[in-house]
Parts: sequence; C-alpha cells; structure tokens
Amino acid sequence: MSKSTIYWGTFLITIGTLLLVNKFNSIESDFVIFISLWPLFLVFWGLSVIHFPEHIRKILTFLSALFLALFVFAIITNGLRITKTHIFHLTHHHSREFVDYSKTTEYMIGGNIKSADLNINFGVGDLIINEAGDSILRMKGGYFDIKQNSIPGDDSKLEFNISTSTDEHIIEKIDNEGEMSISIPKHIDWYIDANIGATDADFDFSMLRTPHIKIKCGVCDFNIKLGNLSETQEIEIDCGASDISILIPEEAGCRIVSNIFLSDIDFDGFMGSNNIWKTPNYTSAKNKIEINLEGVISDLNIRRY
Repeated sequence: MSKSTIYWGTFLITIGTLLLVNKFNSIESDFVIFISLWPLFLVFWGLSVIHFPEHIRKILTFLSALFLALFVFAIITNGLRITKTHIFHLTHHHSREFVDYSKTTEYMIGGNIKSADLNINFGVGDLIINEAGDSILRMKGGYFDIKQNSIPGDDSKLEFNISTSTDEHIIEKIDNEGEMSISIPKHIDWYIDANIGATDADFDFSMLRTPHIKIKCGVCDFNIKLGNLSETQEIEIDCGASDISILIPEEAGCRIVSNIFLSDIDFDGFMGSNNIWKTPNYTSAKNKIEINLEGVISDLNIRRY
C-alpha cells in the first residue's frame, strides 16, 4: 500500500468518523488541545519524508494524517477564529513594551529609498494591505509592535517588521482578535513576507511594485490582487485550511506551479495539466508572474482581470 493511500485514507476515515460521532454526542470540546499541538503535524510530516525504512515511514505517514484530521476537526467544530493562546500557546510574559497603535502610525519614506522589506507576523483577525497614494507608510490597528530598520551598507533600502502583540493582558483587551490595515507607497519596490494565522486577509497590490511576495497562512479567507508594474513577480503561497482567491492582470503572463492537496481548484483562463498551468500569453508577455502554491485542504480560485 502506498504512503499516499495510507495518508488520505487515514485522514478521511478519521475526520469522517469524528464528525459523525459528534452529530450524536458532542465531543468537540475534548479536541481543543490539538489546536495548541499543531506543530506536531509538521514534525510527523517531516519525519515521514526522511529515508527511514519503508515500514517506519508508513507509520509516520499514518500519524501525520491522523494528527491533521484531529486538528482540522478541532478547527471545524470550535470555530475558525481560534484565540492566539490556543493556536500559538502564547501565555508568557515578556519585557517588550507594546504600544496601542489604535490611531494611525506613519513613516515617511524618502526619495533616496528604492526598495523595502515588509515582514508581517499576524495571528488572528482582519488584515488589509493596499497602496498609500503618497510617500508615507501608514498602519492603523491596535496593539502591534512595529520596527523600522536601515539595511547596513545599503542606504537605499529599509526594513519594516510588524507583529501582533503576544502580551496576555493586551490580548484580553482586544478580545483575542486584531484588526490591522497597512497602506504602502507605490514609488519603491516592496518585498513582502507575511506569516498569518486565523485571518481574513485582503491584499491589493494592483498599483504597487512587488517583485517578491511570500505568504504563509493557516486558517484564512484570503484575497490578493496583483498588478503589472514589476517586470517579474515571484509569489510563494503556503496555505493550510484556507479559501484563497487571486486576481492577476490580463496583460501579464502567468505560470502556476501547484502542489495543492484535497483542493477545489479553479484556474480560469489557464492552460495546463498536473501541477503546471500557464496563461496563453505567458511566453510573449513583457511582464511575468510566477506563482508557486503549496498546501492542503484549500479552495483556490485564480482569475484574470
């Protein structure tokens, strides 16, 4: 029996059985612990691809699928807006001082700056990124840590690190959820790295230069609109149990390399098979978008506009 058969057979049987039992005898509260233990899925998955003897790899594959089923069941039955404490087990105290940025915070980006890294760590809530319309980066939200750094040896580049607070007293004040909107100037290149959890995310990059975007998301409802201002754009998305919609400009050539499992996939206007898809104008288009997709149990919708 192949490892793929073991994996998906175990996953489907386990989650189907749990959902059936839960209909007649509520058991969801007993499984919240598996939300806190979610990194075990990555451990089992990683071990299953190491070159152990075949029978050991099959056992690890079984354990990985079993734990994923337990985790997904806990998410489904306990709601998608899981608290930071449950997902990340962040209950410790630390000395870092977090400021209430409930009002708009602004950073002027001078004319000598050509590019910037935007690194975002966001747990639970609503996250919006769009174009500022001027030379000012604006962030509006509550209780977030923001740092601006210059790149040593390169006075034409900046780095912004934005993360949600992990202080338990602050988390209680914002009811374990957050809302953050970020507006960024369009006159420079943006290299975006976003690590988001149980989030409703809406990214509008249609008027921005974004040569590289990397997104890792957990349980998300995620929309992204890409533009056509960069000659080449590389998009990396690693998703969990998420609903993802991507809009790409009609005139851009686009190639998708997809390694998505158990997904409802809709690539409108693309040609391809297996895991590689291209727009008809991919070869001839001046501007190209390269999208690499990884993940499991996702609904994917990619359309041209």
